[in-house]
Amino acid sequence: MKESSWLSFGKLRGSYGSSGSDNIGENQFLNTYVTSTLIYNSVVGLISSRLYNPDFSWEKTLKFETALELGLFRNRLNVTTAFYDNRSSSQLLGYQLSAVTGFTSVLANLGATVQNKGWEFELKGDLVRGSADSFSWDAGFNISFPRNKLLSFLGLKVLPMPIRMLLDSLSIL
Repeated sequence: MKESSWLSFGKLRGSYGSSGSDNIGENQFLNTYVTSTLIYNSVVGLISSRLYNPDFSWEKTLKFETALELGLFRNRLNVTTAFYDNRSSSQLLGYQLSAVTGFTSVLANLGATVQNKGWEFELKGDLVRGSADSFSWDAGFNISFPRNKLLSFLGLKVLPMPIRMLLDSLSIL
């Protein structure tokens, strides 16, 4: 390529992958027990403190990103433009239970898929470029245009009517 007087750096990058999250603490999927404060026949008993969920799994996120990075005028001006598209599913949450079970909730995966995509722009410039021990001044600006959308939600029809109306009014369906 012929040497350019205005383009000093250029890179096209992209990535695709998946990641999981278990941001729930240790052994949250297991039945656990605690000792009771009540003593029966001189023996301390055990009380169930958490319910077991055999269908419990990691939260999953598929990630895609592509970007163009340019350095202009001996890297005095740097421009980056990036597009990203992330899809998260099986979100981890406490699923509410009826009080007659003896528990308020059980940890479960939400049957929803959420898309987070958008554009990011960054502009950075050296306004005054000095030597290593003299004055220099640089400035930067970045802006993002994110868009979140609920792509699917298993069991949405069984949600109470006020919640479905709220979701409809937020235009996320």
